[in-house]
Formats: sequence, C-alpha cells, structure tokens
Amino acid sequence: MTKPKRKLAAIVFTDIVGFTELSAKNEPAALELLKKQRKILKPIVEEHGGDWLKEIGDGLLLTFNTNIEAVLCSIAIQEAAKSIPELDLRIGIHQGEVVFQGDDVVGDDVNIASRIEPFSSSGGIAISGRVNASLERDPEFETTFIGKPALKGVSQEIKVYCITSHGLLRAGMIPTDAKLEQERTSFFKKYVFPITGGLLVLLGGIFWFLLPLLSIGSAVDMPDYEKRIAVLYLENRGSEEDSYFSEGLTEEIITRLSRVKKISVVSRFDVAEYKGRNINLDEIHDKLEADFLLTGNVMKLNDKIKVSVELVDLEKRDVEWSESFEKDMNDIFSIQDEVAINIVENLDINIGSRDKKLVLADPTTNTDAYDAILRMKKRIHNETTALSNIAEINTILENDPTYAEALAMRGVFHIYYFMEGGLRNQPFTIENREFVEQAISDAEKALIYDPLNITAMSILPVSYIWSAVKSLNTSSKIMAARKSVVCINNLKKTYPDHYFTSLIIGVYHTMKDLNTLTMSSSDYEKAKEFLTKTILSVEKGINNDISDPLLLFAYQGALDLMIRTEYKYSFYSNAINYSDIAIDLLKNEYNIEKLVDIYVASSFPKFMVGDYVGVIKDVVDLQRLVKQLPQTFNIKTFKFQSSLLLGYTYVQLGKTELGLDIINQMDTTFFNDIWWAKPDYYGFLALSYFESGDEENGIKYFNKNYDLTTSLYKDDKYGISSLTDVHNWVIAWQMLSQACIAKYLVEQNDITKAEIVIKNLEKNLSSVSEIAFFMAVDIPYYLALAYKGLSNDSEYNRYLNIAFDEVMKISNRLNDKHKQTYLNNVRRNREIIAMKKNI
Repeated sequence: MTKPKRKLAAIVFTDIVGFTELSAKNEPAALELLKKQRKILKPIVEEHGGDWLKEIGDGLLLTFNTNIEAVLCSIAIQEAAKSIPELDLRIGIHQGEVVFQGDDVVGDDVNIASRIEPFSSSGGIAISGRVNASLERDPEFETTFIGKPALKGVSQEIKVYCITSHGLLRAGMIPTDAKLEQERTSFFKKYVFPITGGLLVLLGGIFWFLLPLLSIGSAVDMPDYEKRIAVLYLENRGSEEDSYFSEGLTEEIITRLSRVKKISVVSRFDVAEYKGRNINLDEIHDKLEADFLLTGNVMKLNDKIKVSVELVDLEKRDVEWSESFEKDMNDIFSIQDEVAINIVENLDINIGSRDKKLVLADPTTNTDAYDAILRMKKRIHNETTALSNIAEINTILENDPTYAEALAMRGVFHIYYFMEGGLRNQPFTIENREFVEQAISDAEKALIYDPLNITAMSILPVSYIWSAVKSLNTSSKIMAARKSVVCINNLKKTYPDHYFTSLIIGVYHTMKDLNTLTMSSSDYEKAKEFLTKTILSVEKGINNDISDPLLLFAYQGALDLMIRTEYKYSFYSNAINYSDIAIDLLKNEYNIEKLVDIYVASSFPKFMVGDYVGVIKDVVDLQRLVKQLPQTFNIKTFKFQSSLLLGYTYVQLGKTELGLDIINQMDTTFFNDIWWAKPDYYGFLALSYFESGDEENGIKYFNKNYDLTTSLYKDDKYGISSLTDVHNWVIAWQMLSQACIAKYLVEQNDITKAEIVIKNLEKNLSSVSEIAFFMAVDIPYYLALAYKGLSNDSEYNRYLNIAFDEVMKISNRLNDKHKQTYLNNVRRNREIIAMKKNI
C-alpha cells in the first residue's frame, strides 16, 4: 500500500451560495456557472502560488504554502467573483496538515476548513484562529471574532474570525444558511450493502444505492392546462421504408406541443394504438379525454415532402384548421414550426414569448443529422449494440455537434453499455469510468442546447447515481448523489406523466429507507402502483413499435424491481410472472450478464413455491450462460448462488447424495471477500443434512452457522445491527440454527441444554420485526417440534399455529398452479398441515 503523503499548508474551501437552488431551476445555467468559475479563478490561484487540488461539486479545495498567500488569493477571488452574475462565494481558510491518500485529500485540518467556510458571509472570508494569528501583525488586514462554534466531527475548540478589511462583509455570529453537514454513517454500510446473501440482491438494478438521499414527493400532480389534444400518428403515404419519417414527424409535433404548459398532449403510447385504424371521434374524445384531434398524412419522395394536417374540435365536430405543405426536405423544420404554432393559435390559447420560442425550437440545424437519428431510432433495438450505436451517433454529430437528441442518445448508450455490458460489477477503472462520465457530459450538453430534452433529463440522474456509487472518494459520492436528486426533481416537475418519472417514483418507494433496508406496506403498494404503470406504458410503446431509446432501458429496470419487490413480500407468483417476461425479453439481447442476474432472481421464488423442476431448468440455463461471461469476480457469486440452490433443490426432491455432493464441491475460496456467503453456505448445508435424516452432521453445521452469525454481531464491522433487513436475515439464521439444535437436543434427552437454547431463541424472536423468507415457516415449525418433544402442548400448539398461519398467508398470495405445488410439493408444508389436522 502506498504511504500517505503529508504536507503543512493553508487550506482554502470555497462554496457557491444558492447553487443547489440554481441547479434545481436551471441546470444548464448552473453548469455554465461552474465553467466560468473554473475559467476565471484558476489563473488567480496559479498567480498566487496555490494548488488547485479538486472541485467538489460547486466548491473548490485549494492549498497554499503560507497563510498570507491563501488570504491574498481569496481576496482576489472575491473581487473577481463580483464580475460574474450569481457567482456569490463563501470562503473558509484554516492552516494545518493535508494528507494525500491515493486520489483523495483527507485530514482533520481539511475537515476543519470545510466546517469554517459556512460561517463566512456571501462574498466574505471566514478564517480560523491559526490564520488570524498570521494577520494580527499586519495592519493591512482587519478581522472580527465570530465565536467558537461546535463544528461537526471536530473535537478540538476552534475560534472563527472573519476578514472585514478589503471591502469584505462581516459575518454574523450564527449564519442561518450555513451548510453544516449532518453526521453520516459509513457510505458503504449505508448504501452498498449486500442484503440477503444470495437469496435477494435487492440493490442490483439501476438506481438502488443512494435513494435515502432523495427528497422527492411520491405523488404525480397533474399540471393545470386549458386544452387537451391527441396528435395521431400521421399516415405514411410513401414507401414502407419511409414510415420512420412520418412517425418521427408526428413525435416531433407532440414534443413541441408538450412544451406549452397550457396544453395537455395525449401520450404517444396511447395514440399509437390508433395507427392504421379508422378514426372514431367519440372513442378518442371519451377514451383519451381529448378536446382536439390532429390527424393527417405525409409523403416523402426523394428530397420532396408533402404533409397534410387537419385539426378537429371533438366537442363541436368542426375542423378548426387544415393545411397542406409541399416543400423540400431541407424545409422540414419550417413545416414543423407552422403545424405546431397553428395548432396553438387555433386552440385559442395565449402563450408567452418563452413558450412560443420553445414551440418553434428546431431539433437541429442539419436535416441529414435529423434524418439519420430518425432512422436510427426506428431500428435501435434490432440487431444493434450500444457500442455500434455510439459509433454511429459520433458520425451524426459531425454534421451537427449541437444536436441535443443525438447527444442525449449517445449518453443513453454510454450508460447502457456501462450497466448492461458487464462494467458495473467490475472495479471502477479509468476505462469504464469514462462511460459514466461521458454519459453525464452528453446529457448535460444536450440540456444546454435543449433544456427540456426528455431523453437527457431521464438518463442524467441514472448516470449521476452510478457516478456516486463508483466514485473513489466520499465527497465526490455525496456531490454526485445531490446532483441526482436535483435531476430527479426536475424530471418529476417537467414531465409528471412520463413513464421514466413513474419508474423513478417506483424506485423511490422500493428503497425509500436504505438506512433500515425496509419497506412499509404502504410503500409496497405505491411501488407496485408506479412500477406497474411504468411496465404497462412501456409495453404499450414496445407493442406499437414506438421509437424511443429509453424504452427497453426502463422496461428492464421496472421488471427487475418488480421481481425483487414481489419476492420480498412473498407474492411469489407475481415475481415468477415478471421473471418470465424479463427472461423472454433479455434472451433477444446481447446482455448475458443481465440475463444471468434475472435467472438468479427468478429461481428463488420458484423454489419457494415448490416448482423444483423449474428451479433446476433455470439453474442449468444460468450455469450455461455464466460460462459465456468474462472472468470477473461476480461470476463466483453467480456460481455460488446457483450451486447452493441446485444442491438444496435436489435434497428436496429426495436426491440427497447428489444435492450434498453439489454443495460440498462448491468453490468457497471467496468467502473472506463476501461475508454473506458463509452463513448461507453453512445454513443450507446444515438444512440439507438435517432434512435428509443425517441430523448429526446437520447439527454440526448449524453450530458453525450459529457461531458465525454470533461473531458477525459481536464485532459488527459490517453494520448489521443498524440495517433492519440485514439484521432480520442474519438473526433468522441464528434462530433457525437454534430451533433445529433444540429439537435435536430434546431427541437426545439433553433437556437442560434444550431449554437454554429455546430461551435464547425466544429472546431473539422478540428482537426482529419480521422473520426473513422461508425461515418464517421453518423456525416456528422446528420450535413446535422441540416443544412437542418436551410434552409442552400449549407451546407446541402456539408455534404450530404460527407456522400454519404463515403457510396459509403465503398460499393465499399464489395463483392456483403455484398454490398446488406449494402445498403439495414442499414437504415441510405437508407436515405442518397434517400436524394441524391432528391437534
């Protein structure tokens, strides 16, 4: 390991006042402000001999050899900032030791400097007592004592002053808007925690790492509007291969009208159902709740275009406006302008200059680039890969580097390749980090040229979240997470009805409290509502061949989350149905790793309902696919999960020797790197022996499991006790081990030990909010058997009823097919039902 480098320096922290609010209102303007800050301030820092160490979101971390140099540079920075609108800076200065550790800059004194900065006034400079001591002997400087605030994470007493000479403002004693950070638990404990040891990797999807940082509402409020219009897809009167053009023209008109707040535009997914159908005005009026209808046709012949449109008032059944255009291809944007603005005018809506400008904003200046993007969207998911799409868009952007939709689409494919091409599970190297950074850059550039581009607005928060997850230092993680929050709120505010907005809100409810890793029943219902809405919308778009680069991206994410959410709440039939849909979808794509991930997720609910044949088929398919993956570390976890489940499944089918051979021959060399694997291994191995009749070996591994899970709590280096779901899962293994050990001790007539184990088990039972997964049945079942051996009928009946009620609860959540296999194929369930009848 490289030894950290240390340096004594004057440390300067800067922060832009109101930057978060500016980002929420106008992200492109905020990004432009950061560029101006860098351009103006960097030469000033270099002129004063400072080191520009890093940019932390909107803030800067600088160091200087002396306090005087740091102060003079800070004064020059504040003077220069006056010439830049909205660049209102706070600056904090402290002297101390800077520690360079890898790519990060750390140390207590760095922390102190960051805590002092919020006590500066806007346009002012706050300094510590050490820096103030350097200025006291120089009459050029005047300072005022602020106080000795209790700084978060700082144990020593720090005196804070502000500089009042050189035209700088005096700071107040307690600044009301000082951004004092709250204490945070370890980032990795809180956000990147493995959840259920292979039973469920609930964080393994698109966004699942940073959502506790979000502050978003769950309701999608409908905006106020004066008129609602349905724009039907223009009929293609040209050749079949020109259908892409008529569809693209229609969607551009929809996009332009959607920018006017006073107009509600029916979703293109809903109007797509009417492609090629005879128009029924009553149906459109009633089903789509539209006041107006735009219909027409388009013919593209070489370089000529002929477009005919008609605007119908569905209440009056009158044609409000109609027009035919025949122009060169180069005039396509003028046709779009005329159609859109005439619709607005004939809807009798008064719009401001801003809305009019948005309606008339052309997507690009280059018709060749426009045509190429339309063609590409039409075949975007047919025999193409992310990398080939990126290469094609690079060529398109040579014609127009400011084409927002092309930039946004390139961003989509950069993050798509990172997520679905196997890079997200690899170390965050320079090479694969570039895909995330490029996605962010493309989306941000797109929003500069088109601030309302839905593709960019949707992909940007995803990219920022992955940047936060994969960044190498905590400050970068937090800043990226904050930016993702701003982007998500912008998306929700601007496009409340968009399917990607529904997806984001569904994600929010599935993981609203990652600090405890739990989901309330109300959050489950909300998650299901919005994820179902996303899936139905996207399916409608896919079925109607809508050209949208985000469709499959959102579809995979929503399906993935629904599988895991339904599984968590024991709706196993629902989880299996969504798994089947996802598998069919992914089989047609190049993304093997994602398919493997879905197979892992789908095999566990099948096991839970007793579909053992389905489990074996899934695991065999999974292991075949794993062989095609590059040799990355996560392959070991895939192999581990599948082999463990396969072995235990064979035990359930009565093929005990085969099942135990599979489990015993598993690769366990990676247990030290993935802590959750070992409890699962000992637990399933113990159950396999125990249920096959070899109770002695079963108890041997139950004891190992109990000792291991107890030690995990003892040192708690993984933060288990603070994470509810993880706590419930680990302690459930403890309790299951105790229940089986108690049953065994009773059979061995070691009553005293058995009673001690039972007493400890029941103490554990009172400490969990819910018992994890299948153990919710197994623990009371084996505890009931232990009490039966002790001839304690009342406790035997009590725990048997608990196990029976749990079986019935799960059974009632299954479809008829799965209910039959659950009650008949699962041996434990058969025994519980039989025991219940004999009471």
